[in-house]
Amino acid sequence: MNTDDTRTNPIGLQSIGFIFDLPPLSSSLPAQRTAESFTDDDAAIIARALRILDARLRRGHAFGDRDSVKAYLRLQTQGLAHEVFGVMFLDTMHCLIAYEQLFRGTLAETSVHPREVLKRALALNAASVVIHHNHPSGSCYPSEGDRAVTCALQAALSLVEVAVLDHVITSDAEAVSMSELGMLPSGVRPGALRS
Repeated sequence: MNTDDTRTNPIGLQSIGFIFDLPPLSSSLPAQRTAESFTDDDAAIIARALRILDARLRRGHAFGDRDSVKAYLRLQTQGLAHEVFGVMFLDTMHCLIAYEQLFRGTLAETSVHPREVLKRALALNAASVVIHHNHPSGSCYPSEGDRAVTCALQAALSLVEVAVLDHVITSDAEAVSMSELGMLPSGVRPGALRS
């Protein structure tokens, strides 16, 4: 069950409450926040939440389900007006080694270089990855370009036995898992992350 409600929970903190041990969020929050409506205080709060989340996850939290992955990744790019391509590098138990934003794009596209992703996976000794990018437009449905990048990364990473577990596309309002949609190329281990 997805408890994330963007009308009362604009940055997805309810979904990651298990990490922060948060009480339910109040329904008195504003209906929707846009990147322009974030104040400096909002940005500082999001930055602090990311530091707390990063510290807790480095203590060995395993990502075992898609909802926690999607909530974590939504928080990474909340409020950005440009595309960012990032990678969650995971160990053999699906514990986060690092999340890195490797490429920065424009409003509608980001250039992704599989060689650079492969180099970071090897440097971090990752067993698997979850690839991620945001769509500032708000529509998270994967494009043909998104599918092509996924195939290229899966092919490159499979040469060194690094599994692509998912490709998650996020916006401020939602997150979509290509694995859930059945759009991962063959050879990717389906079901590695539970629904």
